[in-house]
Amino acid sequence: MCKMKSIIGKIKNRASGKKRRGAAIVMALVTMLLLFVLGLAVITLSYSSIRMNTADDINNKAYYAAEAGVKSAVEQIRYEVSNYYNSMLSSSGSAYSTLYTNFFTNIKNNAEAHFSEPSISGFTTSTTFSLGTYNASDNTTVFNVSTTSTAADGSKYKVNGSIKVKRVDVSAGSGEWFVGNSAILAGGTLNLGNTNGMNVSGGNVEVAGIVRKNTWQLGTGSYQLIINPTVGQTISNPLKYPSYTTPSFSNPTHYITQNNYVWSTNASNVCITTADGISMTIKSCNITGGSSVYVKGNLTIEGGNYYADVYCDGSLTVKNCNLYGKTYCKGNLSISSGCFAGEVRCDGSINMTNGSFSVPTYA
Repeated sequence: MCKMKSIIGKIKNRASGKKRRGAAIVMALVTMLLLFVLGLAVITLSYSSIRMNTADDINNKAYYAAEAGVKSAVEQIRYEVSNYYNSMLSSSGSAYSTLYTNFFTNIKNNAEAHFSEPSISGFTTSTTFSLGTYNASDNTTVFNVSTTSTAADGSKYKVNGSIKVKRVDVSAGSGEWFVGNSAILAGGTLNLGNTNGMNVSGGNVEVAGIVRKNTWQLGTGSYQLIINPTVGQTISNPLKYPSYTTPSFSNPTHYITQNNYVWSTNASNVCITTADGISMTIKSCNITGGSSVYVKGNLTIEGGNYYADVYCDGSLTVKNCNLYGKTYCKGNLSISSGCFAGEVRCDGSINMTNGSFSVPTYA
């Protein structure tokens, strides 16, 4: 009997041990299941976060692409306004009247015809131009521009912009632009420094003041030097000429990334551009054949002949050379024995110690 109880007790103990082991297995399985579910949640959250970050990155890039289009379009309008005024200044009679009457419409059409969409990797842009309401009280119209950028996945972003443009009657009889018989008319001071002198032909020199080392420095031939401290008050509706709208070269033949790079090789039919902020020097060579040079820093041109359009985002220094193409500069232009046979536009100041301009010059 005692033996039987002992056997039964052992069987119960074994059953109890099996129950405990079974419970442990169940707990382990439940724990593994919880960890698996939590892992899936973490993976899902991480994947969602990655998708959101990617979407944000695309949206940001799409915005900047559209903004670049609007900025380029506004610059294009400014450039077309300058060129249109040049056409008006050289016209007269019925031709001038037609240009004046169609001022705003023609500028919009020219901007549309000459505008190039910015080249931005992974995005395409589409830009439109339109005219706002004409304001007769100040003879202005707002030009509206809109750029839509489209990413590779089809997502779009739209940015709008505007610029007010004023129409000025620049005909010789209007009395707004032409004062007397002035070749130079400025409300500031003409500073000749210690130069060898300056000869002006075709009109008077009328400035608010003059600074020079020697009395013989300024020779005006049969014309007059007029010092008039209030001359600035006679200048109405001044027009700011932008140097240029940023050019777009999709396939430059030479792309310079090394700062202060020196180019000294003869070339023809080339397009030389630099990376942002990169300065360079071109010296002792000839560049011909309808070439283009776009430097996004400072540029020095020294020695040689250049039949190329030159664009410079920084300051431009010209020494002992001849430039036959157009010269555009957003900084200051310093000239030492430089001759210009093409149009010159400069957003900063022009400092000349020796040289000549045989073309329109805007600064």
